[in-house]
Parts: sequence; C-alpha cells; structure tokens
Amino acid sequence: MFNYSNLKICVVGSGAVGSVVAARLSNIVNNLNLLSRGANLKKISQSGIRLTTHSDVLKSKNLVLHENFNSMGEQDLIILAVKANQISSLIPQINLAIGNKTTIITMQNGIPFWYFEGLKDKKSLNYLNSVDPDGLAMSNFDSNKIIGSVVYMAAELTSPGEVFLIEDKKLPFGEIKGAVKTKRLELICNIFVDAGFRSPMLKNIRNDIWIKLWGNCTFNPISALTHSTLEEICESQDTKNLIFNMMKEVKLVGEYFGAKFGISEISRIQGAKSVGNHKTSMLQDVENGKEFELDALLGSVIELAASARISVPHLTSVYSCCQLLNRTLLKKNSFLKIS
Repeated sequence: MFNYSNLKICVVGSGAVGSVVAARLSNIVNNLNLLSRGANLKKISQSGIRLTTHSDVLKSKNLVLHENFNSMGEQDLIILAVKANQISSLIPQINLAIGNKTTIITMQNGIPFWYFEGLKDKKSLNYLNSVDPDGLAMSNFDSNKIIGSVVYMAAELTSPGEVFLIEDKKLPFGEIKGAVKTKRLELICNIFVDAGFRSPMLKNIRNDIWIKLWGNCTFNPISALTHSTLEEICESQDTKNLIFNMMKEVKLVGEYFGAKFGISEISRIQGAKSVGNHKTSMLQDVENGKEFELDALLGSVIELAASARISVPHLTSVYSCCQLLNRTLLKKNSFLKIS
C-alpha cells in the first residue's frame, strides 16, 4: 500500500456519497478533512461516521471536521461530493484551499460542469446553464486540475453520520481531456482502491457519464413523483414503459454529442431492478421535505436536446411535473419556517 500520510485530502459534503468516501479514506490517511454543516456536522463531530454494508460495519478514523475552508490550508486533493447546484456557492471557499499542486475530483450525478472542456466536438457549447449558470464554475476552476469520476453506488443516509451502502459497484476515474493514463490518475485510483473501492481508470469518461445519467435522469424523477423504489418502478408495466421511452430520448441526445452507450435500454432497466428496493437520492430528498436535484440530472439533457433540436416530449413532461413538486416542497418549507 502506498504511504498516504503526507497527503492533504478534503472531502466536501457529508451526504450519502461524501460520507461513504470520507469513512473509507479516513481509514488510510492520517488526517482527512471533511467539510460538513448542520446536523451532520454536529453528529459526526460527536461520534464520527458509521458506514454499514450488507457484510460489515466501518467506522471513520482520523477525521478533522470543518464548517468552512478558512483554516484548512492548501489541499492535495479536494473531493467535491456535493450536488451540482451547490458548487457555485462554494467556489470562493474552495479557492482558499487550491494551490499549485491541487487536484479537484468531481463526484456529481448528471452532466458535470466541465463536460465540454477538451471535448472534440462540443457543438459550439461551452457550458450548460442548467448545470453551471453563466459558466461560473468553469471560469473559476482551472480545468487542468480536474479529474472526473462516475459514482456507481447506491447509498442512503439513514441519519446524520449514519450511511447504509446498498450497492457498491465501482467508482472509476478519468482525465477530462482524453488522456488515458497519467501519474496523478494512477495515484488517485490507487488511493481509492486501497480505501476499499473498485476504481479503474476510464479511457473515455463521458461514455460512462451517459450510462450513469441514463438511469439517473429517468428513474430518479419517476421515483420522486411516485414515491417508489427502483424495483417497484420496474415491476409496474406503466412506469417501466415510461422509463423505456425516456431512455430512448436520452440516448438520441447522448449519441448526438458523441456518446456510445454499449448496452440496451432493457439491459439498463434490468440493472436498476437488480438493485432492489432502493430509494433514489431524489426520493430521499422528497421524503425529507427537501428540494431535490433536478437540473443537473434532467434539465441538462433537455437543454442539450434543445441545442440539438431533438424532440424529448417524455423527458419534458416529467421535468415539468418535477418542477412543480420542487416548488411545492419549497413552499412547504417556507411555511414551516415562518410558523
């Protein structure tokens, strides 16, 4: 195992994904910085993170909790494990921890803010407003510092500091400008492998992004609207048909922008069903009364479709329903705060 004792690593976010990453990395480094807030910060500062899988329980070690970057200093690795719509507000803070040798790892679902950087045929696009309004993240981060990832895991934050890892397929990484293998990419993959992840190096990370997004932008919104798990959605012929039609539209958009899917819609649906009674992140947010991540997952595909002049009626209809649901949740939260 490589000696990671001198590496300064910060995980930004203590949701389900951030907690899994922080718990595992904290067991192989001397001091892992974790940026957290609210109830998660309070609970983790008291008793750390408890990661439960089907086979064992892992407790975090060597965690250093932070509410901001003010006293953290420059980091070697900054792992962005927050939702895409939270990145813009964190940019001034994140910049405090970026030095000459810093690498930023993105762990967002959906189309990442850096997607068009280094893309051979970007179709005259530089950023998506649905993901990165006015290109704020792309203009503030040095793209040469960014490594992308595709998070193939199903995890639920059962309570602050408590996370259940339902499915742990892999967490691959890739250079965003097309390099197949670099020393820093190899180092990052080795770190995560030693921490307990399956982390191969991707030759073309954008293909994997679309395969993952294929499920996220279809199953997630349907689960939020119906309050159903992945297995329940797949067992209903009506929702299964809707997912299939949505996937056909997503595939048209992805292929227009050069993506190769490699599997069929039916195979992707079967893969989701095999996860079982998992509640998607959107459904978890709805059940907790929180605004859920919609634009990075579904709005981004619709924005790309509009640019390509591809009709996506199923995606658009579901997106409209989810927008209304999000507004309803926001109104409910505002009322509760006032009362």
